[in-house]
Amino acid sequence: MAPRKLIELAMRDMITHGADEIVLETEYDNLASLTLYGSMGFIKDRRLYRFYLNGKDAYFDAIDNE
Repeated sequence: MAPRKLIELAMRDMITHGADEIVLETEYDNLASLTLYGSMGFIKDRRLYRFYLNGKDAYFDAIDNE
């Protein structure tokens, strides 16, 4: 299944179950994911320093479904 389709299905399920906000995180240098999430309306909310066990930072992305 294509990444966009998988995310859309997950988002639809979250909204169906009453989610007010959908959030995710991704490594700060994962440009493919950041581009995809941005094209779907996610906004980089903040940078999480040394978030992952490999020492890399992450971006916390959110989308308001209202």
